[in-house]
Amino acid sequence: MGILELLGDGRPAARYQVTGKRTLIGRAAHCDIVLESTAVSRLHASLHWIGRVPVLQSLTVNSTTLVNGQSIPQGASLGPRDLIILGGEVYLR
Repeated sequence: MGILELLGDGRPAARYQVTGKRTLIGRAAHCDIVLESTAVSRLHASLHWIGRVPVLQSLTVNSTTLVNGQSIPQGASLGPRDLIILGGEVYLR
């Protein structure tokens, strides 16, 4: 249903297809998108769909989850060019 790209040096370093109703993002092995960075929590964020709109929610209070530089305490709907920053170091688009 969608694609998330991990950015490295401003360019796509990896691509993740997001097809399920809910996608877990974090360091834990059971996450749908596993990120190696220690800046990312074991369960850092989740992505779910409301109709055709993806919505990102932070699953941690200790790490930062930003969309386009803004915190998302209640979650945020995503558009095709939105920039997701996890733990201040990991960039996804």
